[in-house]
Amino acid sequence: MVQDIHRLYQFYQRGLQLFWGVACISALMLLFCESVVAEKAGSESQKSESEGKGLIKKIFGEKSEKPDDTADGGTSTQAASADTKSGSDTEDKDEENDEDKEVVATIFGKAYTRGEIQQRFPAAYHEMESQAYERLGSIVHQLYLEEFYKKWAKKSKVDETNARKSYMSEKVKVDESEVTKTIEKHKDNPQLKDMTPEKRKEVVRMGLTQRSERDAELSLLQDGMMKKEVDYLVKRPEKPRLDITIFKDDYVRYGPNSEDTKAIECQGDGCLITVVEYSEFECPYCARVPPVAKQVIEEYKGKIRWIVRDFPLDFHPRAVPTAIAAGCAYEQGKYWEMYNLLFSNQSDLSDQSIVKHAKASGIYNSKFKNCIAKPDKVKARVDRNYQSGVDLGVAGTPGFFINGRSVSVNLSFENFKALIDEELKNIALNQSH
Repeated sequence: MVQDIHRLYQFYQRGLQLFWGVACISALMLLFCESVVAEKAGSESQKSESEGKGLIKKIFGEKSEKPDDTADGGTSTQAASADTKSGSDTEDKDEENDEDKEVVATIFGKAYTRGEIQQRFPAAYHEMESQAYERLGSIVHQLYLEEFYKKWAKKSKVDETNARKSYMSEKVKVDESEVTKTIEKHKDNPQLKDMTPEKRKEVVRMGLTQRSERDAELSLLQDGMMKKEVDYLVKRPEKPRLDITIFKDDYVRYGPNSEDTKAIECQGDGCLITVVEYSEFECPYCARVPPVAKQVIEEYKGKIRWIVRDFPLDFHPRAVPTAIAAGCAYEQGKYWEMYNLLFSNQSDLSDQSIVKHAKASGIYNSKFKNCIAKPDKVKARVDRNYQSGVDLGVAGTPGFFINGRSVSVNLSFENFKALIDEELKNIALNQSH
């Protein structure tokens, strides 16, 4: 077993290097582009931008290699190494420092170390480490199942090659009534409709069996972890705390109401909590945010500022026009009024609807009309906001950062509250030291 773990650790190290190479190609290309631009023109650096499956997968879901993990906890600083190493804390830090000093590329003769790449592209570096962490976890879990089936084979007096089949035949039973119910549930599926009744039953029974076997192995893993038969010792990489530039013309509010754009007890960086939300008005998930955000801001009023930035997705044709409309409303101090109206009436984001919302906000005047007709200033802000999101690793909407840390959060008050309370607790702890 010790040899197996050692082999896994070596595999992990190689995997980490592989993921490093894949994840950082774009970063190195960006460094190359920056060097070329700087050498030739001395201008600004360039940045790069970043169902069907088989019927059984479509109906019964994808195979899960390991139990679901909860959201990252703890205080984030820079992306931490996923490695766990033996020895003292001092030795750990020395080894990490050695890794940071490793030269991973040269561009026009200038050497770039791993640490420099991590500092320049913390989001991409964290993604690389997270992929390696998840992959190693899958391998550890697979090794546990292999060892479990060996023990099962010995206990049941069956050949090791048939151990899994033996276990599943005893633990997994698919009732015919469940097959019938599933067929009825998916009766409109065109692929199922084209099959003979017997073939239909065979496919559905196979899918139900695969799902039940997957659930059985998931239960095995969970039970093994509870009994400490398997213990994944590798540290989950912490999400980096990114340095997010706050712009003077960011769309910010300090209270739950549209007019709360002025400081309430705290101002700017003096607020303990800064939430930066990347959003767009045609995104259906983004439309769920305003009522939750209002409740969160009310709860932490005096400690929080909430910033919204445009992140229009190119497959939403009304994302840019509505972002411009909201930006034009901002020019007259009515951004949040337009924001609420656009989300409240998301089923109609036409130009006519924008005019109606402008009238309702009391800003349908020559200034607004001119802004819509010649939106260069506002469009530049939209583009800047979008690019800032790309640079931070935002890939979809809505995207959230709490004090510079990217968070994956279900859109509920309770989830936001848990994250913010954790952040406030860590702030208080740091201040006491």
